[in-house]
Amino acid sequence: MNLPVKEVEDCLKTIGLDGTLLAMDYDGTCVMEIDDFQAVAGTPWEALWPAESRSTVLASVETALAGRVARFSADCRTLKGTMKSWDVSVAPIRDAQGQIIALQSLSRDVTKREASRREDKLVSRELSHRIQNLFAVVDGLIHLSGRRHDGAGPFAATLGSGPIDVMRSI
Repeated sequence: MNLPVKEVEDCLKTIGLDGTLLAMDYDGTCVMEIDDFQAVAGTPWEALWPAESRSTVLASVETALAGRVARFSADCRTLKGTMKSWDVSVAPIRDAQGQIIALQSLSRDVTKREASRREDKLVSRELSHRIQNLFAVVDGLIHLSGRRHDGAGPFAATLGSGPIDVMRSI
């Protein structure tokens, strides 16, 4: 029986108390496009992130070292250069005595979701712009008709200050 191949979205990492990468699950190496984990083992985790995200990454490590779960979202390239959007959580790993012995990070690839969200936002802005243009055309026609036809002026003025202005403010 052939099972469908699930697209990998999660990267599970173990991070040392010094902030270096200790381990990564197989799915994580796939989503991060890492052929050999040994190539990044021992690397400071924040060094894998772009400069503008490093303070956020370091802050999440500090939060986890203090015993709390940290969460952040950021864009970062994979080892092979593919830009991806990530939702990340960082949590302490404790031993039987409750001492923090390492950190665990779960990074979820949300690139498709973020691209869809950006596209929806763009379409929404474009639709809003087109609706505003349509209202402007209708408003212009109303006022033009009010000036051209005797007795239509008061009606056009009332109509022009009614529903169209309300819809324009939406």
